[in-house]
Amino acid sequence: MREIKLSEMPLVKSPESFFEAQRVAYVEVTELPSTMPPDFLNSMRNHRQVIKYHGKLFFPVILTGAPENLFLNASKGMHIDYGNGYRGIFVWGNDLQGSIKNGAIFDLSGEGLTKGTKFTVVNETDFFLQRFVIPYGGKLNI
Repeated sequence: MREIKLSEMPLVKSPESFFEAQRVAYVEVTELPSTMPPDFLNSMRNHRQVIKYHGKLFFPVILTGAPENLFLNASKGMHIDYGNGYRGIFVWGNDLQGSIKNGAIFDLSGEGLTKGTKFTVVNETDFFLQRFVIPYGGKLNI
């Protein structure tokens, strides 16, 4: 299975380039609220993708696919499996302009990641912290 680093992928710069891409990745980092059940928080603390910052836990949600499918389906809600029996539904508000402005959409077309190509996104804690957590002071809307 191929591994990709989002930090090495070009950003989508406009709605036109979003829809021209063959495959994109949308990234949002969410804070895991401390009001979650303790067993859930304990299991998430050991999850390889969880980012610990100033006593808070953050989880990157990475949605990939063909732009049209991602744009249409993510607004309906996509099931996220956190593991250990915990699941959630993630809904992207379809604010394409805002997502592009915030550097949250990456063009994966140049990587040859066509439909059906299996790949994983490398855990880049520092990249996610610098791009998605620190600019917001560790205070993300959830």
